[in-house]
Amino acid sequence: MAYALQSAGYSTHAIHNNNATFYSRDRVYANFGFETFTSLEYMHDVERNPLGWAKDFVLTEEILKALRSTEDRDLVFTVSVQPHGKYPTAPLEGARTIRVTGEEAESRRAGLEYYLYQLKQTDAFVARLVRRLSTFSEPTVVVFYGDHLPSFGITQDDVLDMILWAVPIGVICARLYYCIFYWELYADDPISILYIWEGGLAIYGGIIGGAITLLVVAKRKKIPAPVLLDVAGMGVIIGQLMGRWGNFMNREAHGAVTDTFLKMGLQDASGVVTYYHPTFLYESVWNLIGFIGLHFFSKKRKFDGEVFLAYVAWYGLGRVWIEGLRTDSLYLFSTGIRVSQLVAAVSFLAAAGILAWVLVKKKPARESLYVNRKREEPQADEKQDD
Repeated sequence: MAYALQSAGYSTHAIHNNNATFYSRDRVYANFGFETFTSLEYMHDVERNPLGWAKDFVLTEEILKALRSTEDRDLVFTVSVQPHGKYPTAPLEGARTIRVTGEEAESRRAGLEYYLYQLKQTDAFVARLVRRLSTFSEPTVVVFYGDHLPSFGITQDDVLDMILWAVPIGVICARLYYCIFYWELYADDPISILYIWEGGLAIYGGIIGGAITLLVVAKRKKIPAPVLLDVAGMGVIIGQLMGRWGNFMNREAHGAVTDTFLKMGLQDASGVVTYYHPTFLYESVWNLIGFIGLHFFSKKRKFDGEVFLAYVAWYGLGRVWIEGLRTDSLYLFSTGIRVSQLVAAVSFLAAAGILAWVLVKKKPARESLYVNRKREEPQADEKQDD
């Protein structure tokens, strides 16, 4: 982004209220195309919160200073640091907090109360910054984003290991799944199975292969497998809601002919336009609703694996309906049964059944969650996470 805006005549600045060498930012930002980088060492009147992080209020003047430093248009990229952890597992003496109710685990409540107060101060910093920019002489656009998914008690290294193993193996399994049910296309030339760039992947093959891989990774890292599956479920549904638009770009994976108001027109070589069900859109919207639901659902979960089961149930329910509209389904050999529709139905029934059984019969408590058990364990001082 910085390089692109530089070519459009912008000056580019990076600002971070932490040490310059933190995650090698003194080198990274230059490689990303930022012409200047201001770190904590060059800031004045720095206040710190009880965990030692610099408060975000110091960023306001640094941002304005960067905007005034050139006559050009400016891109200023700033990382907020104040609400970062590790969060306390017991009340900090003298620290201001926001009272939290409804959380039974004391260690988690202490962390939430501390975090929410720090977030409140960051919110006050944002309000102050917007007020100052509203009087600035140049038109200014302010964009905010967050980059952290719920960790469920696992580390960045755990997630990286999960991705490095599960993604490539998932792609291989997605290809094999497709080729097995379209074997007639590859029987005479098996080497063409390797020509993945010609298309032919099946999402359920990827999910099954990725899930099995995560079970192995979890065992090797001595992490409960359901914890990794919870994180994977949140990521996979995002990939699915975006990935379906590739079907739109390729003019594929659409449904049968229709005249509904959501119809999608495709023009053939002779110029004739035919309207079809935009099944890619149906699934993308279904997954978007599912992701929003899982986001809020994850905050109320009672047991590890609950989010993944909810994902499987939600996706399976939608796929049963959407697969029935498609014209390019894989079939169970010569039975006339759509493979994905069958797998989706079984997945929905199994996941929904397990969810209901655990919640009704087992009645799990939030204290049993892996993330809460980890908080209760004595921990050595570790490098604070960014």
